[in-house]
Amino acid sequence: MSLRDWFANRKSKQLNAALVESKISGDDLSKLWVKCFNCNANFPRKDMEKTLAVCPKCDYHFRIGAYERIEQ
Repeated sequence: MSLRDWFANRKSKQLNAALVESKISGDDLSKLWVKCFNCNANFPRKDMEKTLAVCPKCDYHFRIGAYERIEQ
């Protein structure tokens, strides 16, 4: 196995893992909905992404990671 093959295999495994994580099963609604810690309101994750990780009802600011912050 050459070094090039090793990197190709590694990249394909990472892509496969990302595809598996991105698929949402019918039982896992926690990926689709977010619950606010402050006001206990439930709203779609897309709404949280649109408001830049701020609750649309009470203006609670959710914690986000460094990469998400850079993308904003």
